[in-house]
Amino acid sequence: MRLERGAYRLSVTQESVLNIALSVGFQSHETFSRAFKRRFNHTPSGWRRATIANQKQWTETNRLAKHDGCELSAVTFVTLNQ
Repeated sequence: MRLERGAYRLSVTQESVLNIALSVGFQSHETFSRAFKRRFNHTPSGWRRATIANQKQWTETNRLAKHDGCELSAVTFVTLNQ
């Protein structure tokens, strides 16, 4: 659960890996990074880059998609300051 929360926060915030690691209950970013790599096969920073790239690709692919006569609204991803 801690790694899942960390992965989510990496995907939706710009917090540092250290802050995320500590906030989800790890003693250091090194321990978090090792466990994260074992679980997700990506480093935390690599996960963040891949997530951002996937969000951009999904947005562009589905920007003007039409399904069953319905048009999807434009989607944008916004990072909110905490």
